[in-house]
Amino acid sequence: VTEKFAGIDLHPEVVENALRVLSHFPVDRARLTSMLADWIREGPEPTALAVLRHLRSFPLDEDFCRRHVLSAGDARPGLRAATLRALGRPGGVWAVDLIVPRLSDSSDDVVLAAAEALGQIGDRRAVPALVLALHAATSGGRRYGIAYFGLEPLTKRLTIRLTPGAAVQPSGGQCAAVPGAWRWPIGIATFSGDAS
Repeated sequence: VTEKFAGIDLHPEVVENALRVLSHFPVDRARLTSMLADWIREGPEPTALAVLRHLRSFPLDEDFCRRHVLSAGDARPGLRAATLRALGRPGGVWAVDLIVPRLSDSSDDVVLAAAEALGQIGDRRAVPALVLALHAATSGGRRYGIAYFGLEPLTKRLTIRLTPGAAVQPSGGQCAAVPGAWRWPIGIATFSGDAS
């Protein structure tokens, strides 16, 4: 299957379907990584995005991710958020120090992708950086994304006040009145003021 698709610019849906199929069968690792690298590096942006969405399905090593995934995000600005999400693999602790600086990016999508990747990696060393990013966030959407996708998976507890006097705990699904706009019951961070 990999020989059929190598070096061909395909519609993103075709690429996604091919990757879904390939993720379920043993394939020649060298050919697969070469094909993925070509699509990420040289394929049209929609094709590269399709590949990046499915990278977590394949056992790719740190070297591949550094050489092809990270460099694609640096070389092609439209891929920055997708490359960060692709790096969000459980146990990918080598990427934490490379992802943390992206928490201060000007793009909300890049910041949320960085928070999501850090949450999926599962390394609690990222908690202080996520808390700092949460303090610096200027919009409710950015605060929510950092808290829910980054901090909640790492701390397993999160309470976010969405309306005055009411709070939603996404991890437990229960509501409770909580003073302040943002509060972690375990004392990681407390924010007061407007939650918008």
